[in-house]
Amino acid sequence: MLIELISLSLDKGKIDDYDTPTGMLIGSDPSKMIDGEYSAKALRRKLEKLVTDLTKLVDNMQQDKKTQFLKEDYEQIKKKIENLRPKDSDKIEDGLKQTWEISNFNHLPMAAVVTNLNKMIADMRNTEAEIYQVFAAASGKVALKFDKLSAKVMRPLPIFNQGKFIKLTFFSPPRPVL
Repeated sequence: MLIELISLSLDKGKIDDYDTPTGMLIGSDPSKMIDGEYSAKALRRKLEKLVTDLTKLVDNMQQDKKTQFLKEDYEQIKKKIENLRPKDSDKIEDGLKQTWEISNFNHLPMAAVVTNLNKMIADMRNTEAEIYQVFAAASGKVALKFDKLSAKVMRPLPIFNQGKFIKLTFFSPPRPVL
């Protein structure tokens, strides 16, 4: 839903629009952020829940002799998972504490918000791939073999770059089948 709303604004050529992403994710007053289903606060809660659940899963696996990782792998996975957790900067600008939500979504143009969201997605996919790699290594496999390649075709998004519009199409990476 959030991506669809952002796409509508991009379709209208409003990549430099500050008001739409701020209004949807933060609200009109950053000191009193909105807390709806598709707000920045909700996204933060979901990311924190993901990190907590993954950490609990990995900790439980580490306690069982059958699923225990090597110490280095365990610490690496925990660190990668923890890097997904939203962090506040603790800086104060214009009398407003720079929380994760404010830093990533408040008064930023649509293009920057889309970039931030895509970075979060890429970080999660990279962490997922590293976890797969550690699981595969722990099971005795040397490398993952991809037996299915799935591409998600998305409509091209116009991107403004140095005075010219270019069109990009994004594809999802292959998913390993274990």
